[in-house]
Amino acid sequence: MGMDPMSPLAPARINTLLIPAGRIKRTRFANFVSRLDHENVVRLGDVSPDGQSKRSMSTYTFSPLAFPEGRIIYNFSLSESPALSIDCFPFELNREAQVILYLADGSEVVTSESQTQLAQEGNIERSPGETHDVLPLASMFASLEDEVRANRHQYRRAILHQLLVFESTLAPEALPAPTDVILVPAPQNSRTTTIKTVMCDISGRLLRSMDNLASEIQALSTIESPSLVPGSAYRATDLAARVHARMSMPAQPIQGPLDPVGSRISATTGSKSRSTTPAGARSASRHSVGSPSRSDRFSEVSSALGSRDASQDRNSMVPSTVTNPRERKKNCSVGRSRIVVGALLLQAGLWPDAVKELSEGTATARGNNDYVWHAKGLEYIITCLLMFGWAKMYFQIPHICYPIAEKPTIPKSSSVTPNPKNAELTPYGRSSSDSRTVSLHYLTKLLPDLLSSVNTLYARASNFTEEALPQLLMSESVLRCGYLLSAMYLRNMVIDDNMLQALLSSENIPRADPIPRSADTITLKKSDIATMLLHAIPAIPGAVPFNELLQILIGLASILSMVGMERKQAFILKELLQRITPTLIEARKVGAAEMGIHPAAGLLALSNTSHSGFLRVEDGMKSLLTLVGEMYGALDHNEDMGSLINSQDSTKSSLASSRRAKLHAYGNFDLKVDILKSCIAICEVLPDFEGVLKYTVDLLQLSRRTTTLPFRHPTGTPAISQEEQIKLMDSIKRTVGAAAKVGLKSVQANYWDDFMVRGIEAMSPPATFRVAPHSKNDLQSVSESKQTTEKDPFIYNPFSKPTSSATDQPLVAEELAYFSVYLQNPYEVDIEIEEITLVTEGCRFQPLTHSIVLGHFCCQKFTMAGTPRTSGTLKIIGCRAKIRDCKERDFLIYTADWSPRTESKIKKIGSAPRDSVRRGPPSAVGEAAPKEAEGSNTGPQSDTISLTVISPQPVISIQSTTLSQPALMVLEGEKKCFNIVLRNDSSTTAVDMLLFTFEDSATIQLRTAVMNKELSPSEAYEHQLQLAGSHPFKYIPSDEKEGPVLPAGGSADFIIEVLGIPGLLNGIVQIDYGHLDISSSDVTDKFYTRQLSFPVAVTVNAGIEVPRCNMLPFSSDFAWWNKQQACASSPQALDPPGVLTNELRSRSISYPPLQTDGGQFTSLLARLGLGSHGDDHCLLLLDLRNVWPFPLSVSVQVRQNKNASSSPTDPWRRAYTVHESVQPGHISRAILPIPRVYVSDPHKAIPLIGNQRQFVVSASKLSVEAEQANREAFWYREEVLKHVRGTWREDSTGREGSIDLRRGIRLNTKMIDVLKIEDIELSLSIRPSRPPDAQPSPVLQRGGSRFCLQVNSFTTLTIKPSLRDQPHNIALDLSKRFAWTGMLQRVLHPPLTANEVREASLEIMALCAGDYEIAATIEELKAPGQNSSGKKMGICSQSNDRRIWHAREPCSIDAKHEIDDLEKDVSIHLYRGIFTKAEPKYKRAMLLWILLGDSISYL
Repeated sequence: MGMDPMSPLAPARINTLLIPAGRIKRTRFANFVSRLDHENVVRLGDVSPDGQSKRSMSTYTFSPLAFPEGRIIYNFSLSESPALSIDCFPFELNREAQVILYLADGSEVVTSESQTQLAQEGNIERSPGETHDVLPLASMFASLEDEVRANRHQYRRAILHQLLVFESTLAPEALPAPTDVILVPAPQNSRTTTIKTVMCDISGRLLRSMDNLASEIQALSTIESPSLVPGSAYRATDLAARVHARMSMPAQPIQGPLDPVGSRISATTGSKSRSTTPAGARSASRHSVGSPSRSDRFSEVSSALGSRDASQDRNSMVPSTVTNPRERKKNCSVGRSRIVVGALLLQAGLWPDAVKELSEGTATARGNNDYVWHAKGLEYIITCLLMFGWAKMYFQIPHICYPIAEKPTIPKSSSVTPNPKNAELTPYGRSSSDSRTVSLHYLTKLLPDLLSSVNTLYARASNFTEEALPQLLMSESVLRCGYLLSAMYLRNMVIDDNMLQALLSSENIPRADPIPRSADTITLKKSDIATMLLHAIPAIPGAVPFNELLQILIGLASILSMVGMERKQAFILKELLQRITPTLIEARKVGAAEMGIHPAAGLLALSNTSHSGFLRVEDGMKSLLTLVGEMYGALDHNEDMGSLINSQDSTKSSLASSRRAKLHAYGNFDLKVDILKSCIAICEVLPDFEGVLKYTVDLLQLSRRTTTLPFRHPTGTPAISQEEQIKLMDSIKRTVGAAAKVGLKSVQANYWDDFMVRGIEAMSPPATFRVAPHSKNDLQSVSESKQTTEKDPFIYNPFSKPTSSATDQPLVAEELAYFSVYLQNPYEVDIEIEEITLVTEGCRFQPLTHSIVLGHFCCQKFTMAGTPRTSGTLKIIGCRAKIRDCKERDFLIYTADWSPRTESKIKKIGSAPRDSVRRGPPSAVGEAAPKEAEGSNTGPQSDTISLTVISPQPVISIQSTTLSQPALMVLEGEKKCFNIVLRNDSSTTAVDMLLFTFEDSATIQLRTAVMNKELSPSEAYEHQLQLAGSHPFKYIPSDEKEGPVLPAGGSADFIIEVLGIPGLLNGIVQIDYGHLDISSSDVTDKFYTRQLSFPVAVTVNAGIEVPRCNMLPFSSDFAWWNKQQACASSPQALDPPGVLTNELRSRSISYPPLQTDGGQFTSLLARLGLGSHGDDHCLLLLDLRNVWPFPLSVSVQVRQNKNASSSPTDPWRRAYTVHESVQPGHISRAILPIPRVYVSDPHKAIPLIGNQRQFVVSASKLSVEAEQANREAFWYREEVLKHVRGTWREDSTGREGSIDLRRGIRLNTKMIDVLKIEDIELSLSIRPSRPPDAQPSPVLQRGGSRFCLQVNSFTTLTIKPSLRDQPHNIALDLSKRFAWTGMLQRVLHPPLTANEVREASLEIMALCAGDYEIAATIEELKAPGQNSSGKKMGICSQSNDRRIWHAREPCSIDAKHEIDDLEKDVSIHLYRGIFTKAEPKYKRAMLLWILLGDSISYL
């Protein structure tokens, strides 16, 4: 690095250059440098005097014994200072390297014997394949000395050249003579003071060389001021050759011609010819520093800093009284030589002697108006005084530092060196600590004026003399003064140890805590410092070379940053970039021309060459560009994209995104764009691949107007044009390609959109892979539904359809899952994503890699997949994407729209957003957020997707079916089966739970119809009954087997039955299956099932239809004849007590039995009245139509009423069956005797199957009579359907099925009257009134209600009889033909109870032959809808009519004059039976009417 021209204490340090010598490795060289760097400060008291000086010890000025407390400070550097356009020697002694130390590796410098021994011991480090030539020891050291001698010619202005051999095993006596080499032992063989001793030895030799150099300088007759060096390259002047005797070793002859400018120094004339300086350069120098405006500007600075008044300035610059130019020039040379010697004493640590020499030399320069050296002497004095303060010594300020008219306020002293008795320089903290504090205080008060005087003197030199100071040195002086004032400003205008140590080590000045002001406090405004610093900028463009101008601008920006002048610093940095960019571009063109390529070839062309330009930019340039971007708000210095690339910390990423958005809201957009473009241009020229990518990405991020794009209709295109965006993308592509070609494959860009992932959703899997959650209650409900389906068609089946949505769908381990990923691109250029995967937490997940192209300026949806490997909870936190030419990084999920809030408060405008970004969030726990951050906009909140992963589940498929196609054809009522073979595709998981459910079109139609509220109750019952009873699809289970239903990789056969019903068009067989791994009864937690569907198309054709039906009454004579025939074998089996006597029975069976013709009634009529067959029947007529194009055999069965003898398991075992063969399109009528039925309450409400609904309002508007008729028809129809069923069969194919009689049987009022059994039934019979054993009997029974009676006279009855089928006037003559005793109308008392049989007798006599009919009628005494209090009850309460029951069959009497010589007087008893089944709890008062009639002719 060399000398730091901006440091006020730089003149006190020895500029030391470390050079490797001989064969040495980089690591060992760095180790040697580190050992020396720890001992860079040498105390003079530890240095032994060297007696090889040209002067005697009495005149030896640079003796360490003169000031033992002094310090020699070495500034070690590994690189030499850059060449300047001016010659600063001896104006600035340490501008170039003063000490050259050659570091050699002692392990490489050994004898042949030692080399062999060390090689055997393995102490010599060599790289593989390295060969080491064995050379004599003298030859080795000779080669090192030759190398040192060669460097002497290159660094001829160096004071000392010294060779150091580190870690050598040789003894000093073994060195070949003469050799001036210092041996440094290895660390393990060294003491703590070894390196310190080495540095003391070097310091002793340095002091000797400095003494020689001082004597040579004092012998010079003329010392020139700094001047421009002619030519483009820097050359050493003859002054170095003139003082070569100051070297520690004899000077070697210089090979080659010397620089012709060496003749500038003449020993005879003592003057320097200035004709060698080009006129143009001389003129430019004069104009750059000698313009009156510059002098005026420094005068303004002096007044701003509180300097002395104009009179004092005039007194300080009184011209010398010497008028002879030669004498004046001689005096000037003497003063300059004393200043140069004082500078050497300052570096040698002899600060008291240095102050003395500098004071006298400066006074001489002031007396001769030598402004340049006057100012330089003051600078050196300031440095000496600061070094006293750094060494904790008190000091006295020389009188030369004060204005002439001003008296020093501190006690005067004849010499700077204090009296040894009472004023010895002592370290801080001793008895003289107060004196040191007072000295520093007065220095602090004096420095602002003193520094202003220095700058004023430099400015006036250009106005009054021809030796104007070059602009570079003038600017560096201004910067040094400004830097010192800035350091004092930061330390509250107090020069303390922290400040001095930072100045000496070139470290940042720590800012002191604010202190309260007092009357003695020195005030200094930072605006005054900034005003002075701005004068360092050259007033004339091109006054200094470009590289020197960069140093000035960089130093100026650095000092402005120290005092917090950020706006001025930003201005300087922008000016710096504007100066750098065209210069670098021009250099790029020149370099491209030298390489024979076109400048537009860019980075790719440069990368294909062996030029070293592809190396990365130095850290200084990177820091500069970053600082400029940070000042304008274009960059964030706290942002570490490397740590964010694979960061999954949502808080960290959100804060970074929010900080970047706030930073983009700061500053002017156009300025930031210009800064970033300049940074890109600089990095492209260098070339710096990483810089090009970084600043291009920053420019893309800055141009974005919309942080998160809306999913629909995106708005807010980038602020730069689409063409510019394309150019930036192409620049990234070229840069990455160029870096890859030179081997830097890791150099890639960071993607510029943190909000790329806008949402992730789990896609619903296909129906066959979808899983549905269930609980233990679902298993119980399924088992209960199988038992209650017949009762309730609406029982809930949890397995009928999956109820879980796509968002609730769990994932299955070891199965591929798909996700919908929403990605945004807010730029107008397509983005090619080479690889993108999901990033998850929780259970193990293996994502698939996808390659996609994201469209420009849109939010696009893509599908991604992955496989969970274990069960548990899976969290999806984002995506990991590798965009083309970009680094792979993680993107969090930002679903909600977010944009930074625009601040409206004044304290939030300006640099506040940038400052808040710099501070960052509170780092310590419990640390309060700054007040400026209160109420600020919160950052974007990332989302996570939580999913449940269940254990592996089986997957089954339909291997085969017995259906050639998924369709079949059935007839109505036909049942057909088909088989399904299921295969378990899973190789590890078995199916241990399998359930079949079905969906069909007929059921759907019925469910829709049931929901119709306008249906009548009977229709609703029909639909509900079909839902509950008729299942089109049914699973036929086989024998249960132990173990899983489907083992892993196995298959099984299952039978499905299909029933043909009207409306069935298609159906779905739903197979729910799962893996429980435990018994269903042991299930306690949630389990999951899958569903496999098999659709089946069904065609249902009609077979047998019932277009109409009818009912006719049927005589009871058939039952009576069967009973009479059975009396012979079982006389007591059929008679009710007292009904028939033996005489009558014997007479009755004399008639021949019923003759049958072998028709369809044969079997039924032969059983009527016997066993379970009742007496009362009616005829049911059914018309059966065959709509199938093939003949069908039809069977219709009728069963009797249930009684004790009926089979409880098979009530149809003894049913009567009618067989018919119906041809296609024909109708066949089936006549069926069906038992009459009794319904206890035919008017009760029609029930609903299933759960009864509450608060149901009937939508029917029927009258009460119509509602009664509907209910009565419903209940009697239900009774008929219980007794009748029918089947059909196709003999040719064997197909068979059932006949749906519910659709064909409909009852009307007439049919109901034929079918029903009344609540009260009447039966009539006649018996003789004489004893039963009387013969012959006058009564002969011919049927159930048909009798033959002998004619006899009888007394007249007291009723008005009527004749049958005769007019009323003729019917009144009944008493002449028929006679009876008693009243024909009577009251049954007590009331008739339920199931009671009551007999009413009436004696009759036929007076003439003929046919007579006797009928009976029962009438209620009060209406049934009234209770005992007369109130109406129930639905029948709307009618006030009393009910009347008539005898179904009248008693027919055939009266004859003679019946086998029967007796004339026959007593006939009439009785009837009454059955009241409807109201068994109540007694009914009945009125009996007996109606008589006769007829002349037989009917």
